[in-house]
Amino acid sequence: MTELEKYQGIYGSVDFSSYGHTCHGARAIPIIARWQPKTVIDVGCGHNEFAQRLRQALPEASIIGCDFACPSADLICWGHDIPQPDKNFDVLTAFDVLEHLPPEDVDRTLSEWARISKRFCVSISYVDSINRYKGETLHPTVRPEGWWIDRLMRAGAMEIKIEGRYIYGRWIQPLRVAKNARVILVGNGPSILAQKLGEQIDEFDEIVRFNDYLTTGFEKHAGSKTTLWSCFAPISKKAQHPRILLPHEQTNADSSAKEVYKVPARHYNELRRIIQERALVRSGYRRDSTGLLPSSGLLAATYLLNVVGVDQLSLIGFDHFAKDRSSQHHYWLPGAFGTPREHDGDVEGDIFDELRKAGRIFNIGTV
Repeated sequence: MTELEKYQGIYGSVDFSSYGHTCHGARAIPIIARWQPKTVIDVGCGHNEFAQRLRQALPEASIIGCDFACPSADLICWGHDIPQPDKNFDVLTAFDVLEHLPPEDVDRTLSEWARISKRFCVSISYVDSINRYKGETLHPTVRPEGWWIDRLMRAGAMEIKIEGRYIYGRWIQPLRVAKNARVILVGNGPSILAQKLGEQIDEFDEIVRFNDYLTTGFEKHAGSKTTLWSCFAPISKKAQHPRILLPHEQTNADSSAKEVYKVPARHYNELRRIIQERALVRSGYRRDSTGLLPSSGLLAATYLLNVVGVDQLSLIGFDHFAKDRSSQHHYWLPGAFGTPREHDGDVEGDIFDELRKAGRIFNIGTV
């Protein structure tokens, strides 16, 4: 039985006569009204009761309901293939819809929603469905909230807020990297000088470098190619590379950048919380860890793995600020530098070790 056959059967059955009449978005109307949208699409609308209520709150707005099986919808189509122009709607809503998707449809559906709308407001059920149709669950994708937020961010969700059962935010252009791409993160640690692996580095599909990186004069060790520049900002100087990953959504690049991607604040803040908690525990609760921040290297690695969805990463030049082999901080600067107070290399090293044991990251070379 296909998903379409399942839901056509539900909407045609007297046993499910109340199905599609529940207005899960009723309490989200004040959230949406704050934005004063002119156009709204409600995906998975069922019998369109949310659209009817929203029209009362926003009489000037154009509001349509979309569903792939319910005959009461204004527009009948799949959620991953909505025949509307790019950014045609100020707001897209979908209440208790996403858990109904098969897992393989989640990413392409969210990408389609990001294509046609500017903002979103959704609710998601994190438990199995009470209803069954011919023995089959109606919630094939039951996942925790964090998993869903990662998928929203993968589609470009930014400025994410949670209010009651509702998750809302806006869309920006997401970073797209194939899950099986060969990706290497080239850190700025002095260990990169121990081996001449520049040619091997340049063979990767995606080559990510950080902050004030330098390749000129270090090509034999660090390579020469760059495909993505991850840098803390604000950036006032001319971009070192036109394709930029900013570690926080509130940061902006200058006009010389051609492609700008941003790590959502939701991801940044969660990683910062983890680092601070681990540092506190590591110190036996004797350390004030509230000033610790994730490094740009750890941010990029976790963002690429957990949000963008890359299967594996390779690393080189990630020394975690250790000074046991060299007092240098960056491989191109000969002077000695102390360990930065805003980062905890031991905690970050532990996180990278866990990712290594899980088969998500690999170090190239022997150092």
